Amino acid sequence: MAFATPPAQAATTASTAVHSVTVRPNAQLEAAGSTVCGSGYTTIEEARRWTDSRGNPLGDVYTYTNGQTTGPNYQDKPVCAAFFNDIGASRYMKITLCDNYTGDPCTSDAGNYSSYAGPVYQRRGFCGTVTVLMKNGGTTIVSGTIGTSPCD
Repeated sequence: MAFATPPAQAATTASTAVHSVTVRPNAQLEAAGSTVCGSGYTTIEEARRWTDSRGNPLGDVYTYTNGQTTGPNYQDKPVCAAFFNDIGASRYMKITLCDNYTGDPCTSDAGNYSSYAGPVYQRRGFCGTVTVLMKNGGTTIVSGTIGTSPCD
């Protein structure tokens, strides 16, 4: 499910033979947060699209917050993440969301999906990471990690 047109500049990341670009949030993307993550998750913190070498979209990952705080620190905000399949056919997909606290376990979702993997949640994951994986048969076609928000 593709939500937005990526900007013209593509940045190569730690991905497997694909390119990754930042996706600019829009009203449709923000509305998808409530649909996938639940009521209140409407603010997109990070959005990334992976494409093949010809620029065809493979998958998009979005991180949402609900604007609340769960502790005394700035990064103590609930985060939800989902990894959308842009291919239109079922693929093995995995998404892992880790917060920035080493004592908290990461949350993951994996399986064969035609729409999206996730949602996965962290109670205080604002400065964490999201790692995604997509395979076509035994071949990895997407493998990458992004931050959950614009933290330093």
